[in-house]
Amino acid sequence: MFRHAVPSFFLGYILLAVASLHVEKTYHAAGASTQITIALLLSLFSGAATALFNYVCQRFLRRRMMASLMNERVREERLRHANISALTGFLCGGSTVFLLVSDLGLAVSTFLLVTLTCSHIRRFGRNMREMLKPNRYSMWSEVMRLVEIYVNIIASFTLINATLEIAHTTGLLAGKQFPFATGAHLFIDAFYYTVVTMTTLGYGDLTPVSAGAKLLATFECIVGYVMFALTVGIITRGVVTSDWPGEE
Repeated sequence: MFRHAVPSFFLGYILLAVASLHVEKTYHAAGASTQITIALLLSLFSGAATALFNYVCQRFLRRRMMASLMNERVREERLRHANISALTGFLCGGSTVFLLVSDLGLAVSTFLLVTLTCSHIRRFGRNMREMLKPNRYSMWSEVMRLVEIYVNIIASFTLINATLEIAHTTGLLAGKQFPFATGAHLFIDAFYYTVVTMTTLGYGDLTPVSAGAKLLATFECIVGYVMFALTVGIITRGVVTSDWPGEE
């Protein structure tokens, strides 16, 4: 569940933002009971879509990767993993609507994302420490695990940047954090800004405004540069093509 939490939150936020484009006017014009109904429907839609996406990815798209291990035990393990991924997707994807309707939800959302980000960074460091041992060649599965963590970190920082700006628009934070657009475009700007920051491209078209946002951008630059450089270094050091003895 830990591995799929951040991607599920990310996809849930995107689905919620897209769906809200079609119901935003209706939601604000409706009464309290209708607003609750709309929020529940959005939650079910976001959760179900995220769960389906996770299940399909884990159950079918990874089949080729597991082709050399297609025995009964692995099939059962893959089915269990797909079910856990779907459950995580439903819980995380569906909960995003409730995290956006109140200041307390935003605070809880930001705290969870920061915790998950720190956990992924720690996980990256633990894997890297093992892979950098003398006379040790890494396997492609280990390299892909590092790439997976890197993608999770990008998604985490995207959501953190977005929630900070949402906190400003809702009045939870007094000062503006980032010059992002509003509505669904906010997440597009947050994703673009995070990728540009973590890859140290620094186009300068979107820049942090508050002191806290500037410190966060500095941290994102350092984390992105170190993770990318270490991953490339592991690959250039030499990678074993198979995890299993006797395979080439």
